[in-house]
Order: sequence, then structure tokens, then C-alpha cells
Amino acid sequence: MVKKVIDLHASWCQPCKAYSKTFETVRNKEEYKNIVFEDYDIEDDEIGEDLVTKYGVRSVPTTLFFDENENLLHSMAGNISMGELEKKLA
Repeated sequence: MVKKVIDLHASWCQPCKAYSKTFETVRNKEEYKNIVFEDYDIEDDEIGEDLVTKYGVRSVPTTLFFDENENLLHSMAGNISMGELEKKLA
């Protein structure tokens, strides 16, 4: 079961800007209140830079899904739809 979701993005990335709205909408839904949502700029945030290296992220936006033990369950690249994002959380 997904317990944490991380959005990796960059300030210059247009698809990232579009996806951030989807990510925020899902983050604020009551049914996902038990899931931790985080987002990091891969160029302006040390945590984001570390995650890119650790998980071999090659493009942005990339969404990482983790279980309760911080194990990576899924990684999805691109501007995914709200439906796709919510499907991974189910």
C-alpha cells in the first residue's frame, strides 16, 4: 500500500507546472489524508538532487510511490493524469 508520494520537478519544465496542479488536487483530497505527499525541485533542493541520483530519475516530472517502509513501489515519468495518479494510490 502506498504511504508516501514524491513529485520531482524542475522550475523550467512546462509539463511539471501542469502536473503540479494535479498533484496538489490529489494531495488535498480527504481520502488520501493518510498518505504523505512531498515535492522537490531537482535543481534547487538537495533532497530532490539526492532522490534523482538514488532512483536513477532521467526525466521530469517523475512521481515516486513508496510503502510504509520507504521501499519504492512505482516510478512514473511524465505529466500523468489525475486518474492515473489516483489509480496508483488505490
